Amino acid sequence: RDAVFDDIKDILHAQFTAFPDDPTNLDEESFRKAMSDGAHRLLVATCDSVFAGYVIVSNRPYRPWSSLDNLIVLPNFAGKGVGRCLLNEVMKPFQRRKLLRLFVERNNHRAVRMYKKSGFLHLQTRKNNYENNDDALVMYKYL
Repeated sequence: RDAVFDDIKDILHAQFTAFPDDPTNLDEESFRKAMSDGAHRLLVATCDSVFAGYVIVSNRPYRPWSSLDNLIVLPNFAGKGVGRCLLNEVMKPFQRRKLLRLFVERNNHRAVRMYKKSGFLHLQTRKNNYENNDDALVMYKYL
C-alpha cells in the first residue's frame, strides 16, 4: 500500500536497521516530502498488520529512467516474498519510463538474486561505492 505519514517512524527504523552508518539516509522531512511531491512512490508492506518493509522509487523529469532508491525488508520478514511483492507493486506506475535503475551492494546476495529473478540486468559496477568499501552493482530493468 502507499505509505502514509503514520508509517514514517517504521520507515526510519527500517532504514537505520539496514544502513546504520549511511550518511545519505533520509530524515523524516525528506520522507514526508517524498510522499507528497509526485516525483516519488513510497510503498510499505505489512504482514498481519506488522510493518515488514518499504520501497521508494524516484521519477525525476530530467532522467530517462526511474530510480529504485531503497527497498528494505526487515530481517524477520526476509525470504518471505516481501521484497518481491514490493518490487512488483512499485514498478506498475513507472512503466511509462520503460527503464528502472538501481544500485545494490555486491555482497547483498539475497537482493542481487531477487533482482536478477525479476529481470534486472547487471550492466555496470561502481568500485568502493559504499562506506564499507563494497562495490555497487548497477542494475537495470526494461519495463
